[in-house]
Amino acid sequence: MSPECQAPLAVAQHSDERGTLAVFDRETLPFAPVRTFAIFDVPPGATRGGHALSCDEYLWVAAGGCRIHFDDGKRVSSILLNDRQRAVLVQAGVRVTLGDFLPETLLLVFAPKLYSEVERFDAPPPDLIAARNSAHDSTG
Repeated sequence: MSPECQAPLAVAQHSDERGTLAVFDRETLPFAPVRTFAIFDVPPGATRGGHALSCDEYLWVAAGGCRIHFDDGKRVSSILLNDRQRAVLVQAGVRVTLGDFLPETLLLVFAPKLYSEVERFDAPPPDLIAARNSAHDSTG
């Protein structure tokens, strides 16, 4: 079984003869975005990320694609994100490494906290993941 964070989420889009509009608002995002950044011009063979964060992140590829590797401390998996109609929610505590960037990739990342408010971890923090899992446990 793979980490739950990798289930692709639908991205609201509207297309007509003028092109396509992708929508990211409080009705479609899993949190109110406070910080947004773009990753692009990644050289062949380079990776980004390689850490876990203390907050969730929402990743959407506007062009190109990349492979997202997940590690929640118990399971390791990866997906290729190359579909503009899908996004990925990475939950707090899951270690993520981005690699295998296709040429001309433009990846947008949305976060609910400022950069200065986020803790970074080299490995998935067991306490943060346990707290997240117990908060989502419907039995307790």
